[in-house]
Amino acid sequence: MIRAALSVGVLLLVLVGCKTPQNTSGHGWPKHRLQAAQITSLNLPKGQQFDASGLWLLDTGELLTLRNTRDSILYRIDFLPGGQEANLRPFNDCFSNDSLRAVAGDSKSFDCEGIARDEQGRFYICEERRRWIFRCDPVTGKTERLPIVWGTAEDYFSSADPNASLEGIAIGNGKLYVANERSSAVIIEVDLASLKVTKKFVVQPAKSSFFGLHYSDLCWFENQLWVLCRQHRVVLRSILKPGRCWMNLIMATSRKISATERVCRWG
Repeated sequence: MIRAALSVGVLLLVLVGCKTPQNTSGHGWPKHRLQAAQITSLNLPKGQQFDASGLWLLDTGELLTLRNTRDSILYRIDFLPGGQEANLRPFNDCFSNDSLRAVAGDSKSFDCEGIARDEQGRFYICEERRRWIFRCDPVTGKTERLPIVWGTAEDYFSSADPNASLEGIAIGNGKLYVANERSSAVIIEVDLASLKVTKKFVVQPAKSSFFGLHYSDLCWFENQLWVLCRQHRVVLRSILKPGRCWMNLIMATSRKISATERVCRWG
């Protein structure tokens, strides 16, 4: 059984996969609908606004999130008995405002999105306005900016809207994947050893949306890349192969999806 969690505002919606029988179109692509198994209200720390962005489930069962305004530290979601409410507790000192400002060299605000973690236990987040990737080692407490050579991938970054860029992040098989949210929605693959862009590609539902394609988050799970499309309200599973990409709709969170989700373009 596949499990996923999506945070919207101050509510945590826990969705359980394969709650409905698998549907297969003529193309043979599996489709599933999800039902809410639990809806949890998040108690705001000190009553302050908390815009949750990204989730990470540790091997210990602890669920982490971050706030993309005010601060960017990781918070642990502590579920209260019954699961109807949860408290938000600071998890560690990674990505504190002081550490990010020290790296940036200025005191401008940050807009951080998404959470990823590598095999060494280091955490990664995106900074949307600056188009930066931060990494923090919780053992040493060191926070650094990755000097990624974006190359032609910068052509996808909007010059008019700084809030339309890096929105989701994932790590798998020595690669870092980051989602350029909208305007020119694209997923960028970066080699973690060289910090150079190795691929740019689009995964797109066959079902159209009036609001266009918006990537909201990425996740690497079971050697596959999972893509959350906000406006389509679906989660897509991408199976990356050399020179091509296979993709299918694995989950839909609301309306019945009739079209097969299978479009993938390499750039």
